[in-house]
Amino acid sequence: MNYGELKAAVQSYLYDRSDLATVIPTFIAMAERKLFRQLRIPANERIVHFTAHEGAIDLPTDFLEAKMLTADGVPLVRITDLSHLNNQDKKPAAGVPREFSRIGAQLHMYPNPDYPVDAALVYWADMSGLLINDADTHEVLRCASDVYLHGALGEASAYLGQDSRIPVWQAKYNEGLMAIAQQAAEAEHAGSVIAIRNAYPDRRG
Repeated sequence: MNYGELKAAVQSYLYDRSDLATVIPTFIAMAERKLFRQLRIPANERIVHFTAHEGAIDLPTDFLEAKMLTADGVPLVRITDLSHLNNQDKKPAAGVPREFSRIGAQLHMYPNPDYPVDAALVYWADMSGLLINDADTHEVLRCASDVYLHGALGEASAYLGQDSRIPVWQAKYNEGLMAIAQQAAEAEHAGSVIAIRNAYPDRRG
C-alpha cells in the first residue's frame, strides 16, 4: 500500500465522503504519531556507523530509542544518565568503553575512549512525516497498513463525534499492533535456544 491508497481506503470506510478528503491526511498523521510512540519492530530499525573520538555521539534526527551500541564490535551496557554522571564524578577515567547512557540529544560512552572507536548504533526510528506524495510508501506502511487504517479511522470517529465507533477502531488498532509486535519478537528469537525449547517443550538439553 502507498499513501494514496491509504487515503482512498480511509475515505472508503467513511462512506466515501468527499468532503472529508482534505482532513484525511490529518487523521493519518495523528495516527502515525501515535503509532511511532509505540512501534519497536525491524521495519523501523536503523543502524549508523561512525568513529567516536571522545565518547559523545549526536543522536540521529529520527531517533526514538537505542537498541544497541557497540564499540569496536563489543556491545556496551546501557546505564542511566545519573549513573553515568556518578561514574564521571567518582572515576573520570579514559579507556576502553564498557557502558553508555543517553543525556539530552547525545549518547555518552564510559569510560571515554582514549583512541578513535569504530562504533555502531542500532536504533528504532520515527518514520512519521515521510508520507507526502500519493506514491510514497515505506517498510512500516507495507507491513502495518491495517494499523495505519484503523488508527486513522479512530481519529476520524473522534472528529465526527462518532464516540461509539472509537472503541471499535481502537480495538482493531491494538490487535494489529500486538500481532506485529508478536511477529517481530518471534523473528528476533527464530533459531535460538529459547525458540527451539518453546517449539519442543518436551525436549531437554
